[in-house]
Amino acid sequence: MCLQDVAVWRATMSSYRVVDVGTSPVLLCGAAQNRLGIILGNADANDIFVSTDPNITANVGVIRRSTSGPTQIRAETFGEIVTYAWYAISTSAGNSIGVWETLFDDAAAARALEYLERMKAGKEFA
Repeated sequence: MCLQDVAVWRATMSSYRVVDVGTSPVLLCGAAQNRLGIILGNADANDIFVSTDPNITANVGVIRRSTSGPTQIRAETFGEIVTYAWYAISTSAGNSIGVWETLFDDAAAARALEYLERMKAGKEFA
C-alpha cells in the first residue's frame, strides 16, 4: 500500500463494530496490511487506552476520553502503524468503543474492472 493507491481511488471497503472494553486487554482489530485507517469513538464515561501492544495496561497508551471527538489513525498521517493490530483497556469494566476500519478491497476492484471490460465488449451480465 502507498499513497498513490489513495490518489488513484483504489477500491475500498469499510466495517464498523462495537468492542466491549474492561480491565483486561482486548483486541480491537487484527493486523491488516491493506488497512487505510481506523476511527475510534468512545461514548462511555470512562477513559479507554489504546495501543499496538497486546500487553497494554491502564493509563498507558493513547487515551480515548469520552469528552473528546473520535480518534483517527490514518495511513497518510501515521504510516505503517495503521496496519498493526490494536488493543484497548480501561480502568473500569463495562465500557465499549466503536471501531471503524477502512481497507483496500482488491476483490471489489477486480470485479469492477471485469464489469467495465464486459461493458466495453458489449457483453451482458447474467
